[in-house]
Amino acid sequence: GGLLYTSAELSRTQKKALCSLINFFCSIEPIKYLKETFGTVSLGTIRSPRMRGCPLLEDKALLKKGRGHYDQKTEKTSGVTIIKWVDNKAVNLASNFVGVQPEGTVKRFSKEESKKVAVPCPRIVLEYNNHMGGVDLADMLIELYRTPLKSKKILFEVV
Repeated sequence: GGLLYTSAELSRTQKKALCSLINFFCSIEPIKYLKETFGTVSLGTIRSPRMRGCPLLEDKALLKKGRGHYDQKTEKTSGVTIIKWVDNKAVNLASNFVGVQPEGTVKRFSKEESKKVAVPCPRIVLEYNNHMGGVDLADMLIELYRTPLKSKKILFEVV
């Protein structure tokens, strides 16, 4: 909440600002709020319970269609687009500035073919991958080099 507000305040001075959200913070309300209040465009992954009943296809139905298929809904009043795209599993993305068109491709490893294959994807996936590199890298480094929160007791034998 507060961190999101602070970053939006800082980006207000820039001509064009983009706010990338991880699924912990992302829901339809912050995306609307950033656009209406600050004029900030935003995108991010969104968890299924936070989609407020958006009628997208079920994960199983999309997985049966195969990699690269997607389902999309756009709210007409606010312009928020929610897309469910299948890679290895279904991924939900939301944005207030980008949608499906123009479609692109991403390289993904295929176990069946034992090599990288081109998978079709909506534009929002390309934008997300483009802008989330630093956040994902920071998360990875925190996980790798996390400092222990518990202190360890070291006992020495005195002879």
